Amino acid sequence: MSRGKLMLGKLVGLGAAGLLQLAIWVSMGVGGVLFFAVQIVLDPFSFVYCFVFFLLGYILFGSLMLGFGALGTNFRESQQMASLWGFIGSVPMFAQVVLVEDPHGTVARIFSYIPFTAPVTMMFRYTIDPDGLPWYEVPAVICVLVISIIVALRLSAKLYRVGLLLYGKRPSVREII
Repeated sequence: MSRGKLMLGKLVGLGAAGLLQLAIWVSMGVGGVLFFAVQIVLDPFSFVYCFVFFLLGYILFGSLMLGFGALGTNFRESQQMASLWGFIGSVPMFAQVVLVEDPHGTVARIFSYIPFTAPVTMMFRYTIDPDGLPWYEVPAVICVLVISIIVALRLSAKLYRVGLLLYGKRPSVREII
């Protein structure tokens, strides 16, 4: 079995577990939404867009965490290397006030085209004001994310290979490059 297939199997398995967890949350949330449906007006496409951006963000961050986590010599080091990507992905939460006050402002647009902040930012922007988004912005951000995913998967596959070949030994920067 090739290393690429092993990495892909790991990513798909973890993705399926994440989607199962999301399905449980959504099914529990649907009851709450239906309960408050009289008071809250929701755009039906917001669920579709949020699912698409969740999935793209998951694949991007999952592949990066997998690749960089493989470079650690033990569980603790791997977890620390992988958790860096989780912190980077949460940057839009620190700018939440700015995004809520002006979902189509400069900060929101810049965050929308940075691959690491795009999934969360686009979920914010679409659910807050779906009519204010220009028609081209959602497909453009999806294209940016897909290209970033391709690059991240290639990079992670190489890092995963280095991590497997140097098992138990911390790779140098030269070996990683």
